[in-house]
Amino acid sequence: MHKGLLTLIGVGQLDSMRCKAIQELLAGTHKLNQDLYEGKVGCNAGCSATMLGFLQKGLWDHKLLSRIEKHDQHPFDGLSFDVLYQKLSGINNVFYAQSWGIIKRAGCCDIRYLFLAICEKAEAHLEFDSCTFLN
Repeated sequence: MHKGLLTLIGVGQLDSMRCKAIQELLAGTHKLNQDLYEGKVGCNAGCSATMLGFLQKGLWDHKLLSRIEKHDQHPFDGLSFDVLYQKLSGINNVFYAQSWGIIKRAGCCDIRYLFLAICEKAEAHLEFDSCTFLN
């Protein structure tokens, strides 16, 4: 097999893995957003609503609201898995209460744990067997 063709096939496979991982992050976040809205996640309605508010604000701040709505539109030009991962994993429902000088969590549940499952599922798409690229 020609070396240039092998490189081209390898790059195509890597980009496919990147797209699948990004799609998983966006689709998982979209589903979390929907589940919080419907009250399917969180220990009670107030907790779900609080986490939904923090999620919406985080997505808005990172200009990702439209991205999660279009989670199935490839090839995700200009979108890096690492940057997206960092932005999503940085969303939390913890804030600094300046008047008391302490960090508090709004709501009972921690949204970061919900993102952990989404991120782990997305990362699985980036794992590969080096033999795949040699065949």
